Amino acid sequence: STIGDTGKYCSLAVVSGIPCVAFQNSSMGSLELVVAQNADGSVWNTSTTVVGSGMVGGYIKLLEVGGCPGIAFEDMTASDLAYIHAKDAQGSDWDSVVLVDTPGNTGQFTSGVVMLDGRPALTTVEMFAGEVRYLLANDAAGSDWPQP
Repeated sequence: STIGDTGKYCSLAVVSGIPCVAFQNSSMGSLELVVAQNADGSVWNTSTTVVGSGMVGGYIKLLEVGGCPGIAFEDMTASDLAYIHAKDAQGSDWDSVVLVDTPGNTGQFTSGVVMLDGRPALTTVEMFAGEVRYLLANDAAGSDWPQP
C-alpha cells in the first residue's frame, strides 16, 4: 500500500507458497496484509485491512498456520499481545482477534513466532515484570492460548 504512513512493523512470510507482508498503517491505526499474486512476488494485490479499530499492528510477526496467515501483534491501545488467524490462504476472511497476554505491557518485542507440534508458538516480553515469556497455543489455529 502507498497511501499514508504505511509499512511500520512489517513482517514477511511465505504462505502456501506465496509471499505475504503484514504491516501497520499508522495513518489509519490498522493492521494490514498484502498478498502477492505469484510465487516470485513480482505482482501484488491491494492490501486488506485485518484489524481496523484502535491503534493496532505494533511489533508484528506473520507466519503460516495451517496454510493460512497468522499474525501476532501488539494492540497498542492497551499494550496487549494479540493474535489473529485467517480462514483462507489469501487473508480475505479472518477469525476474531484473540488476546494472548494481558494485562501489563505485554505486546512489545514479540519474537520467535514459529510452528511447534502443529501449533503457533511465540516469545514476548512483559515490560513491567521484566519477564521473557514463551507461549504455545492450545490449538492449531491459535484461537486458544494458555494463561502465562
